[in-house]
Amino acid sequence: MKMTRTLIPFLLAASSATALAQPGTMPTDDPSLTTPTPEEPVQPPPPMPPQPPQPPPPPMATQTIEPVAAGRPVGTSLGLGIGYAFGAGTNLQTPNIASARVRLASGLTFEPEVVIGTQRVTQDSGTTESTDSAVELTFGTALRYPMFRKGKFDLELLGGVRFGIDKTNPDGDDNGSTTTRASLGWGLAVNYWLTEHWDLSVGASNPLLAFQKTTNENPPPLDDSSTTSFSVLAAWDPVITVMMHLFY
Repeated sequence: MKMTRTLIPFLLAASSATALAQPGTMPTDDPSLTTPTPEEPVQPPPPMPPQPPQPPPPPMATQTIEPVAAGRPVGTSLGLGIGYAFGAGTNLQTPNIASARVRLASGLTFEPEVVIGTQRVTQDSGTTESTDSAVELTFGTALRYPMFRKGKFDLELLGGVRFGIDKTNPDGDDNGSTTTRASLGWGLAVNYWLTEHWDLSVGASNPLLAFQKTTNENPPPLDDSSTTSFSVLAAWDPVITVMMHLFY
């Protein structure tokens, strides 16, 4: 009993010394008690300055396709040629017709016609003198439209218009005559292109409408007389032509 009372103060002193010997501990942080640091606001990026309008991109290079088949003149070209118009008494030793053709890129061809002719004959018998004169004016053009192409061959539809004046004055005044004429024609032709520049054509042209007026002079006191005719030619009675043209 005396020992127990002696140990109690000793144990109390030892526990106090142990507690004093342990270092103090820092209190743990409580998240709920800490003050959060305010975050800086996120600044939006500055607006982009307006861009100047960009020019449209250049068009892509395209290959131009020639509407006319290969082996023919490219673009607009001029052709000069000679040949034969077949009729009664045609002499094949010498060509009897010549023409110029203007061919467009599409193949449509114009073949203009211009005729200006004058003739004057004076006869002197020693005692009397007589003069005969004649004038011819003709203007027109033919059209050639390619309807079908195959290889080097072209099938063309022909059309044409022509105006003309013929005036004769035989031996003196008040006995001359003037003839005014106009006509429309049509036909078919076949072209064979030997090369890009050489063309052999065979055509058959036929009149369709024809108008003609002839005025005859009469000596006074008679008045001048005139005759007018208009005809529609539905018959197939063509003039055949064979020609060779050089285009450049």
